[in-house]
Amino acid sequence: LGRSFTGSTLTLCGNFGRPDHRRRAHSYRHEIGRAVLHLGSRRHGAEDIVSGVRANLIVWNRNLEWRRSEEYRRSRTTMYEKEEGPPDPVCLSYTHDRDYLFYREL
Repeated sequence: LGRSFTGSTLTLCGNFGRPDHRRRAHSYRHEIGRAVLHLGSRRHGAEDIVSGVRANLIVWNRNLEWRRSEEYRRSRTTMYEKEEGPPDPVCLSYTHDRDYLFYREL
């Protein structure tokens, strides 16, 4: 949204509940005039801003027809699968991970 900044790379990790939800899938360097869209189940986070000012426009959307579907209900029955291994450090979250302090120390 129009200002000059450095840093603040967006990291996309796996989908919540999947074995790879704490594995880095992609990193994106923001560019003025571009937008990023992703599913709400995609785990993500931004690195710190190094310099300048950045503003975010965040929009949430949901599809009630999809949420009423049998396919959606089936997809929600198994919330979390066993993780494949330790998290990638860039996907480790103080907010979402109970084992944050354990892995942060490594």
